[in-house]
Amino acid sequence: FMAVPLLALYVGKTIFKKNVSPIFKGVRLFLIAEVVSIFMAYILWGQSPSMTYRAMMGQWAILYFFFLEKVGFSKRQLELYIYINIGLYLLLWLYALSQAPTQMFGYDTGYDLLDESRGFFRIFIANRGSVHLGMFMGLNKWNETKNKVWLVFSGGCFVLITLILTRQAIFFSVIIGLYYLFRKNKYILLYLVLIVFTLQLIDIKFSDNSIFGSLYALTESQIESQQSGEEDVRLSAFNHYLSEYTQNFLGYIFGNGMWHSESSYGKHNTYLQDAFGYYYSDVGWGWFFAQFGLLGIFAMYIIYKNCLKKKVPQCLEYAKYYIIFLALYHIASYAIVTDMIYFCIAIYMIDKLTAQRQAMTNK
Repeated sequence: FMAVPLLALYVGKTIFKKNVSPIFKGVRLFLIAEVVSIFMAYILWGQSPSMTYRAMMGQWAILYFFFLEKVGFSKRQLELYIYINIGLYLLLWLYALSQAPTQMFGYDTGYDLLDESRGFFRIFIANRGSVHLGMFMGLNKWNETKNKVWLVFSGGCFVLITLILTRQAIFFSVIIGLYYLFRKNKYILLYLVLIVFTLQLIDIKFSDNSIFGSLYALTESQIESQQSGEEDVRLSAFNHYLSEYTQNFLGYIFGNGMWHSESSYGKHNTYLQDAFGYYYSDVGWGWFFAQFGLLGIFAMYIIYKNCLKKKVPQCLEYAKYYIIFLALYHIASYAIVTDMIYFCIAIYMIDKLTAQRQAMTNK
């Protein structure tokens, strides 16, 4: 609560500087969408601005982009930061595992014990985004140097991703990682489609007590529910947040804002979770639209459009693949927001560091 306003003051001049890139303008527009959403929660739901501000605490991490811009960190410094965070993540994860089943980290879910329904203890550490970014960074460095140490590093990051026990993160890590490694093969897209299609046909058997067995059983039960005529709860939640949640035209443009559990607005959303299983964290882009409206979606469109069309040097390719991963992962999670610091690092690398390297090359 103290650090966010202090950081905003520190980067204030940077936020409003002129002659900036389209990516910078997109990030600034998203920050504006966040600020506007505070007032929308008050106008549409009567929730006080202070409550909305507190509920959005993790989302103010978008300010980190302007901090990077102001200080001007180098690629080497940022990669060192990523290494340190991966090491810190591993230490905290091992500590949490040593205390299992007692829950040591993560949001207060009302339970004191870790979830074991997926075949292993589900442990959430706040800086887990560094592990996803690190996996793509390792593949990138192996592609550059052919040093097998980087394959081991990337593989270690993938093991940690697997142990987070989030199916879409595992799936998209594999698909995007394979695409990156074999993208020069003109049939790579066909191969990936065939792999996914084949996995749908093969009756894979895992031990019921294993991690993959539990995740596979969970997927099978959800598919069977859909085939029996039941709509998947995430599809229902997507439909609700996109077409039913917002009751005002202004809400469609500027969003509804983030809810705080202690307000009447928050109690409405708690009811949606308890009664229907509509968890906003399970439908990232659906809730993103409900929270920030078309303004927030347009800001993200500007960021992604300009990041993806920008040509980056080979040593920074992993930043592009990481933000593609986040966009896909965000479909059924809230990854762009929960991993906002690493999202900021990636788009800063694509924007500022690419421009710096191009200027050096031209000189």
